[in-house]
Amino acid sequence: MTAFNAGRYEAAVEAFNKAYRGKQTAITLYQLGLAYNGMGQPSKALEAFESYVSYADPTKEAAQLSAAKSEIARIKSSVGRFAVKV
Repeated sequence: MTAFNAGRYEAAVEAFNKAYRGKQTAITLYQLGLAYNGMGQPSKALEAFESYVSYADPTKEAAQLSAAKSEIARIKSSVGRFAVKV
């Protein structure tokens, strides 16, 4: 969180990924989404936020869930996505 709060988003992503590998918690996915947003990587932020919404406990993380859902809607409305099947 220190790197994130200092605006060092790349370092924050590295730290959050390392933390998630050590202990998989939903809140770490939310933090990854925020860091990817800060880096200007909406597709990775969207993936992290969607994963967070899938795993978060709605009784314990209601505020973050609401924020994540808002970010998902914002990203989807502002960034084009497409799938390529090979």
